[in-house]
Amino acid sequence: MGRLGQKLAIGIATMACTAIAVSCTKDQGSEQAFCRQVAKAPTVDSVVSGYTDAEAGELDARLADAASAYANLAEVAPGKIRGEVNTVVRLVDAVIAAVKEHREDPEMVADRIQAEVVNNPGSIKASIAVATYAADRCRLELNPALSDRPTTTGP
Repeated sequence: MGRLGQKLAIGIATMACTAIAVSCTKDQGSEQAFCRQVAKAPTVDSVVSGYTDAEAGELDARLADAASAYANLAEVAPGKIRGEVNTVVRLVDAVIAAVKEHREDPEMVADRIQAEVVNNPGSIKASIAVATYAADRCRLELNPALSDRPTTTGP
């Protein structure tokens, strides 16, 4: 490969890394960025709450905002928790897709979500791991009902 070919190959590799937002270094996100983003991400319950009665435009905006927030969370997740975060994001994406596709049929939405959980048995464990990491590192309680940690009602 000539000098021009090498420069072209390097340029393409650089553009590919930039275009698909993949880090070409060993940087796997940061705890600080993760904590900032996880604090911004809405709960799935708040996003889909009352979806059958929500106006189409308002619901679409909530779903799009949630999808974006969770995608950003996956991008900044530190390596230690990245796999679990990606699993949670896939589950959130499945919930969003089910609501979008079947907004008039809550039973179908529930069936699709249940099927997603059954087909991905690690999703519950991943949710607990992410919630535990957020509690330990970010001092945020994400899913007190899912967490395997004791909770208190006092300060």
